[in-house]
Amino acid sequence: MTVRVWLPRMPAGAGWRPGWLEATANSLQSAPEDIMVWLGPSIGQPSFEVGPEVREAFTASHPQTAAAFVASSNPDRFMADIYALARLRLAAQGISAVYGGGLDTFTDPRFFSYRRAARTGRFASLIWIDTPDCRAVLHKPARLA
Repeated sequence: MTVRVWLPRMPAGAGWRPGWLEATANSLQSAPEDIMVWLGPSIGQPSFEVGPEVREAFTASHPQTAAAFVASSNPDRFMADIYALARLRLAAQGISAVYGGGLDTFTDPRFFSYRRAARTGRFASLIWIDTPDCRAVLHKPARLA
C-alpha cells in the first residue's frame, strides 16, 4: 500500500509495514491535527492471507490491531485488512484526517497484483503542493505499462 502524508509545508510518504507509519509521523514534527493522510491502492482483506508472524508483528506493539485480522479458512492463517491496520496505527498517533482506502488491487483489474498475476509490475502515486497557499492535491495512482 502506498501511504501519502501531507502537511501545510511538505508532502511525505510511508509504507504499511510495522513502524513505518509511526516513524514517518514522528519525523514530521507537526501536530497530528495538521497531518492529512491518503491510503493508496492495496490488496483487500478478503484477498490478503498472512501467517501468524505478520499478525504478531503488528499486535506485539499495537494490541488494538488484532481487530484488523480475521481467521482464514486455512489453519493458522489470517486475512489481514491493511487499510484498518493503517487507520488504527494513525489514530494511535492522533491522526484522524485519513482518506482513501478501499481499493483492492487483487480484485480490481486496473491495478497490478502479484498475488493475482504472479508477475512483476508497478504502479505509482503522487502527492504535491500545487499552489502558493500550499493546498495539497492528491493524485489518483496511474497504472504504468
